[in-house]
Amino acid sequence: MRPARVEPGGREIQRIVVRSVNPEGLDQTSDDLKTMQRPLVGGLGYANDVWSPNILNCTYGFNAYFTAAGLLKKGWITASHCTNEAWSVHSSDSYYQSIENDGPDSYVGYEAFDPSGYCCVFLSPPRHFRYSDAAIIDLPLDPDWDFGQIARTEYGENTPNTKGSLNFHRTDPRFNIADTPESYFEGMPLSKMGMATGWTIGEITDTCVFIYTTTSSGPSVYFCQMLGDYYSEPGDSGAPVFTIHQYPETDVTLNGIHMGRTVNEPIYRVFSPISGVFQDFSTKDLIVIKGNEPGPPPPPPMFIDLNGPDFIQIGGPPGMFGVDVYNEIPPVEYLWYKEAYMFGQPTGQVDTLSHWTGDLGYYQGQQQETFRLHVEVTDSLDRTDSRNMMVDVDYYQQ
Repeated sequence: MRPARVEPGGREIQRIVVRSVNPEGLDQTSDDLKTMQRPLVGGLGYANDVWSPNILNCTYGFNAYFTAAGLLKKGWITASHCTNEAWSVHSSDSYYQSIENDGPDSYVGYEAFDPSGYCCVFLSPPRHFRYSDAAIIDLPLDPDWDFGQIARTEYGENTPNTKGSLNFHRTDPRFNIADTPESYFEGMPLSKMGMATGWTIGEITDTCVFIYTTTSSGPSVYFCQMLGDYYSEPGDSGAPVFTIHQYPETDVTLNGIHMGRTVNEPIYRVFSPISGVFQDFSTKDLIVIKGNEPGPPPPPPMFIDLNGPDFIQIGGPPGMFGVDVYNEIPPVEYLWYKEAYMFGQPTGQVDTLSHWTGDLGYYQGQQQETFRLHVEVTDSLDRTDSRNMMVDVDYYQQ
């Protein structure tokens, strides 16, 4: 279910911290969110060319299907400010999970979409605006991913200023994205899964704030962002924010993507609602919920061509007829018959050429006649195509 649109409103936040991990990066000492993991799921750490391909930078948000140039593609969502430049596409930058040094399979795509914002709002001075701090990263072909899945670690932590677990749960290492919220409310339970602080827990403290910042579009504002009291640190940017279902506890509601924290006390965490992500990428037909993923594309339509002579000489060599079949799914069945014509009209006499069982047939001219040759081809998907041609049998071609 697509979230309801969140209308602009609420109080204003003048400054927040939206900072990726420092250039020293985070160490990789165990098999946890910071290490290379396949299949790809939300909550993992990644590196890109912004800092260095071998320095963990931000968090892999969640997998998504999206459309580009009419094609359905596979990608993932992260924070726009984790890219080379917020609200600007740099498609030459490469992304890695975990880092480039993990080998050739560590490459997880390039930045495909990061809208420059809408101009201009009713603020003074005018500012460009967007609804989410999000960018789409285009995955390589045939990625090893778990669509609709978020990493699940051993435990969540709701103590202020305290990290949660970064180590994968031994028996249930995944959360399943079951839905997205229809609305947001204060007190709404939240979990965040980020590579810096792992699984931390809190609740929504404010449902709609304006976030002022500077992007590639100049002075800018994020409309209607959410505040929460879960804990985060640099490196968690881009992390999925979600609510765990009562049953089953492995199902979650995807609420949005972690952006940063406020500057002034009391400090809150900021996340972009999934409704804002959908609004910013409304032309990309995002699919993020497990169970809503598209099936395999339908095979291309089957069609045939019929080839052969339109004249057969009596007493001469037989006419050879063949059919070319395209995009068929074997096995294929062929039905051949001929319908007699006289004075340009069918006589109603139809003879099945039962001995023509394949894609080739031979017809020996023995008497003067005119007939319509028909072939019908059916493949294993019960797709059918047919062709006809008129044939004259005579001593001499007129």
